[in-house]
Amino acid sequence: MKCNIYSLCLLFSLFMLSSVQGQLKTVPKPDVSALPELRARQHIPAPADFKENVYREAREVPVPTAAEQASGFILYSRPITQAIHRSSIPAPNERISQLKAFAALGEFEPLNLAVYALQDLQSLRVVLTPVRNAAGQEIPAGNLDLRLVTEWPIGNPAYTSNRQKTYRMTPELLEKVTITDAKAGESLRYWLKIKVPAGAQPGLYQGSFLIFASHSTMATELPFTLKVLDFALLSDPNRGYTAYYTDAPHMFHNATGEKLAQFKRQEYQAMLDYGLDQLPNFYVKTVPGPDGSLDIDFNYPETIETMLGMGFKGPILVTSGFNPFYYKYVPGGKIGSHFSLTVIPDSDEVYQAFSAAVRRFREKYQSRGWPEIVMGPIDEPTGETAEVVCKVLKAVQQGGLRSYLTKSPTAADASLYRQYDCLDIWCSQPYALPYEKISTDQKYEYWCYPNHNATEVRDTVVMQKGGRMTFGFGFWRSGYTTLIPWHWRWVTTRGKEFEYLFEQRPSGSGNRMDEEGNIIPAIYWECFREGKDDYRYLYTLQQTLLERQNSKDAGCQKLVAQGQKLIQDIWDSIEVQQKYLGYNVWSDNQFDIYRWKMAGLITALRKFPAVVDNMVAPSVMARTGAAGPAEPPVDIFTSPEVEKMTLGKDDFAGWIAQNSEVTASVLDSQEAGLPGRFQRLNFLVDHKVDGGGETGNYPIGWPRTRKTFPAGEIIMQDYDYLALKVRIDSNRNEVDDDNTPIIINFRLHPSADSAPPSKDFWVDLGGEQHLWLTKIIPVRDMLSGLPGKNLSLAHMQFVVSESNYKHGTNLIFDLYEIALLRNKHPVIENIDCAGGIFLPAETLCVPVQLLGRPGPQYTLQANLQDSQGKTLVGTDLRLQADQRQPQLQLQLGSLLPGNYQLEVNVLDQNGKPVSSKTKPIEALEYF
Repeated sequence: MKCNIYSLCLLFSLFMLSSVQGQLKTVPKPDVSALPELRARQHIPAPADFKENVYREAREVPVPTAAEQASGFILYSRPITQAIHRSSIPAPNERISQLKAFAALGEFEPLNLAVYALQDLQSLRVVLTPVRNAAGQEIPAGNLDLRLVTEWPIGNPAYTSNRQKTYRMTPELLEKVTITDAKAGESLRYWLKIKVPAGAQPGLYQGSFLIFASHSTMATELPFTLKVLDFALLSDPNRGYTAYYTDAPHMFHNATGEKLAQFKRQEYQAMLDYGLDQLPNFYVKTVPGPDGSLDIDFNYPETIETMLGMGFKGPILVTSGFNPFYYKYVPGGKIGSHFSLTVIPDSDEVYQAFSAAVRRFREKYQSRGWPEIVMGPIDEPTGETAEVVCKVLKAVQQGGLRSYLTKSPTAADASLYRQYDCLDIWCSQPYALPYEKISTDQKYEYWCYPNHNATEVRDTVVMQKGGRMTFGFGFWRSGYTTLIPWHWRWVTTRGKEFEYLFEQRPSGSGNRMDEEGNIIPAIYWECFREGKDDYRYLYTLQQTLLERQNSKDAGCQKLVAQGQKLIQDIWDSIEVQQKYLGYNVWSDNQFDIYRWKMAGLITALRKFPAVVDNMVAPSVMARTGAAGPAEPPVDIFTSPEVEKMTLGKDDFAGWIAQNSEVTASVLDSQEAGLPGRFQRLNFLVDHKVDGGGETGNYPIGWPRTRKTFPAGEIIMQDYDYLALKVRIDSNRNEVDDDNTPIIINFRLHPSADSAPPSKDFWVDLGGEQHLWLTKIIPVRDMLSGLPGKNLSLAHMQFVVSESNYKHGTNLIFDLYEIALLRNKHPVIENIDCAGGIFLPAETLCVPVQLLGRPGPQYTLQANLQDSQGKTLVGTDLRLQADQRQPQLQLQLGSLLPGNYQLEVNVLDQNGKPVSSKTKPIEALEYF
């Protein structure tokens, strides 16, 4: 931070040379001889036997302007939810001549720019001028934090990919770097975090980035404007943000004494700054208890005292505790992965001893006036030991604490926990239950640990865009009450904070700490914070509406109606998902469009006095009822608009059972509408005997059937959907049969630039039994995160994961047909732009997702129409072969604020539309 402050003080005079006019210009290079040279850390090269999944962007480099050619670089930017790799290439519409952002009082707000090197750049620097308003008031230098995004070799496509020895150079950390180098054709991304002071004067603040390299004769000045809003954001008091965390001394560079205490305080403050408001999890140890028994105590109770003093709220989550009791009271027993046990306790002695220890533990810390303690003594237990876990959780309750378990409420053994009445808080990775069910459940609390966004799936879209949605609008829409991802700062090998590739250990995740105890942020944690701030804008609007909804002022009532409509529009626009992975989420810019609209309404409403000031807004003020009736289904297998590659039908030739726990037979169909035959798969879930099919001993395994395909026969990207016509039967009860999860596993033939990837794609067939169902899976979703082109299918498997079902479950799947489908002509799947644009704007970029087989015989057309249907501006594009993600550019001219409609058509050779889609666009006045 001292470096930042010093840099800004030194560059104060440069601001006098810089007039922010919204255009790039050249200015004299500043004298930086007194500035320190801070370079990025050097990563350890990947082991020689690891294979890199290379990241590539398939676009041409824009033709540089004369000014860009002279400077040696192109400046561009992307939304923070999109990654920029060293190998990234700017799209023409990503070029920038200025940057703009807005923020509430006390809010952190990011700005980012990227430098694309047109030539080798030595000693590249990006420095800031002061940021001030027209009255000369400044954002303090200590509130401006400029960092470089640095890449690291990290297991890919999953955090466990080290076992397969595959990795990717991944933009991961935000490092304090003042000088760096770039080769021609490389991109470097800079990230500015602005913390708006709580007492800042609302209005416009302006500053600049100065970019230059050692060869530069002048610096390029990129101006930016920050609009400081006139209100602070509120947080929903009924929601909590926390994280899994480890506070052991070895996590702090072996610091001791006051230095260790200072390092910890710095980390806790960083947690608060990133939006964590609830205490993280804590581990406990056992100590001698009365009469030879065991007692429980916190490893570092002083940590909790410090965090409470800094403003964290309860409850205090304990995520360990039972294992030592098992070893003491169950002689010869051993605990394996996911609480698998070699010996089941044959008496209640262990549970009674544990419950007594929990009671003494509770009494000790209750007397200190601490917040409530909740206990999750076992993590992610297997279904095989569910009854033991139930008794352990009951012991927690009998000791006077609420119980917590990392278990989905839809798991196969969930009914046993309900039967034992031993659980208070379900904590699942996905948002497993719908809002409508959670909001009416008075018995249980529901937490979520979205590890898929927090590095379990090593895909930047999942982590950045999916993470922002999960932590913000998705959290609001879910009804869940606490988010607790793994992990705030997970170092998988002690003492190797900045190493990610270990042959037998997963890649670590989360933030990092430097040798002075300062947090080096992971880029996705920036997106998590932006997600929380999305929620805070929502909640602030709801509270502002609640306080004024009974106003007698007609102007206020008009604004209240607009605010209520906006909240409802946001609620209705969210495509609810158990896991927001980013690929079926809004356009990246839609987040800020909604934010800006909410901010404008909050400011306008606050001009009217509150009618009530003693009411707290509920978490959701939208109408949450179910949507109207769905359209009748179309038989996609027989549609004349679809081409089909049948993978299995009638005798299902080539589909072979891989385990003894699944049997396959072919039966005659007795239904008039389904002529021919179908395949019956009979799965008998056996948790005690390994049915084979895997290397190693896995009694709880993955029975499956498989079909293989020669290289080049099936190119996955040539198809739009995988479709299954299936019927389910089972011996499950009415509670357990609400969900029927299966896995579609597929492996691809190796390509030149990647190892042969294998992927599990989870599908829930639902709870309807004895009916023929058609399940349609977008191939684009199946392939998300996989590198390469022309992905050739090597095999496909229909898999049942036995861990999802109780021992003894008999599942019957009747498969009438499995096929890959594609539309005969290009079909518009989605117009992937935001539903709004900020004015003034010169262009509107219209990304389009196409299905089917695009080619030069088709033209893509886009028109922007006014409220009367008059076309104001249009453009078209001749499609190339297999061009499924084209972009159109509409030249807007002097567009006025208001509501418009964007119409996109695919035209055939005769100019006849074969596919059309429209999207409302609101042009919003910006600054």
